[in-house]
Amino acid sequence: MVASRTGMIIAFLILLSPLTASPVAQVIGLTSKSTQVTTDASTQAYTGTLVHTYFGSTTGMTVAQTAVSFPERIVGFVAPKGKCALYSLPVMVSSGTLLNVEMTANYPVNFFILSEFPSGGLTGCNVLGNPLVAQANFTEFTLHWTAPENGIFYFVFTGPTAIILLSDHGSVKPVEEVTTITYPTSIRTELSTYSEIATLASTVTVTSPLYLQTTTQNWLLIVGSIIVAVAITLSLLAFIRRPH
Repeated sequence: MVASRTGMIIAFLILLSPLTASPVAQVIGLTSKSTQVTTDASTQAYTGTLVHTYFGSTTGMTVAQTAVSFPERIVGFVAPKGKCALYSLPVMVSSGTLLNVEMTANYPVNFFILSEFPSGGLTGCNVLGNPLVAQANFTEFTLHWTAPENGIFYFVFTGPTAIILLSDHGSVKPVEEVTTITYPTSIRTELSTYSEIATLASTVTVTSPLYLQTTTQNWLLIVGSIIVAVAITLSLLAFIRRPH
């Protein structure tokens, strides 16, 4: 009987031992976050160029062109059979005048420009002297001639009997004008330099998942269990030793 009671006491003590306390699953945390911030700064420099141009001015004469009137006209002459006749047309021009005159004849003719009246007559179909322009044996011809000076010049036609049509083809003359002329005097270059700091920041946040950790009961619970077990043990020993 005593041995049976002793075994029961030992089994009860084992059940109350803190070593047999059941582990308790405890939630340590829902999430765990760590944040890393990376900053990268760079300096960028810029250079600007500014050019200043300064101008001066003066008053002077310029030469322009204006249209000149060369009236359309028909000229001609009658020549003896087998001989050449002459027709002279005086033209007053200013120096630098460009005469563009289109000439059309019904029979081949010759053309000359003389600075004086052709008083010397003809040699065959040619005029005497030194012509400024000479064009022989044509039915169509366009004159492009610039007057060397102010004055009267003579358009001379020679040949057999013929009719010639003269028409303006864009003649112009120079015109002097008073104008203000602007010109650059100096140039100044300015350089400007400036810089700026560019900062690039990046943030990385790491979140740990939910995890569980097992733990034993609280140490107060363990100490209390030991005290209770000791008290029960002493009571049971006293009960066993009591005479029956």
